[in-house]
Amino acid sequence: MRIGFGGKAFGVRAGVSTRGIGAGVGPLSAGAAWGGRRPTTRYRSSGGGGPIVALVGLCLTFLVAYLVVWWPFILGSWIAVSTFGAANPSTARTAVGWVCEAPWLMQLTTALSVLLYRYLRRVHASIK
Repeated sequence: MRIGFGGKAFGVRAGVSTRGIGAGVGPLSAGAAWGGRRPTTRYRSSGGGGPIVALVGLCLTFLVAYLVVWWPFILGSWIAVSTFGAANPSTARTAVGWVCEAPWLMQLTTALSVLLYRYLRRVHASIK
């Protein structure tokens, strides 16, 4: 019997179960099994790269999550340096980055709050 949990947010999905671990972004996905049954033939498989695949999937998941949150700051910093001629480590670059980042963080926080509110309202309605 498979027991596990998983989820999906912003196009990134991941999950862990008693059979293995997996992660995916868009059409790409990676997964690995914990082990289980081995072939009974004389030519056994060589174990595979399960933990390595899981580690790569986990790293990709964290990278995508990082970029989902920080892309406006990175874009604003790049615009400040390339278009306005700000020095690479400068107050102007940081200010433009945060001017681009702040509205995105507010929208992201609002969207997550609305989703949490709807979920809690649905759970509360199912309890009654």
